[in-house]
Amino acid sequence: TLEIRGAFSTNFDAPGPDTVGLARLQYVRAADIGYIVNPWLKLRANAGARFAVLIGTTGTETGYSAGLGFDYLLNEITTVTGDYSYTYGVSTPNPPEDEHRVTVGVTFAR
Repeated sequence: TLEIRGAFSTNFDAPGPDTVGLARLQYVRAADIGYIVNPWLKLRANAGARFAVLIGTTGTETGYSAGLGFDYLLNEITTVTGDYSYTYGVSTPNPPEDEHRVTVGVTFAR
């Protein structure tokens, strides 16, 4: 009834259309946890962090995120889901940006 996943990755990509760097070297960490409370209710949580260096510049990018969610089975064809997520990021020399997001959904399946 408990599922835990973690990941770490390193990416070497193009810098993107709005930067002057030669390339982007990015490190990403992520973790997910899921818990089945009973046959009707599933809970989940996640967290992540990233750090990137823009090769050829002094620019860096950092950020992190966290979220919580649930799936509730109302009956054999209807599921209600809800999620909250928060993200924060800084891309030097720009000011930090953060976002709070709440989503609710209803799924009908036959």
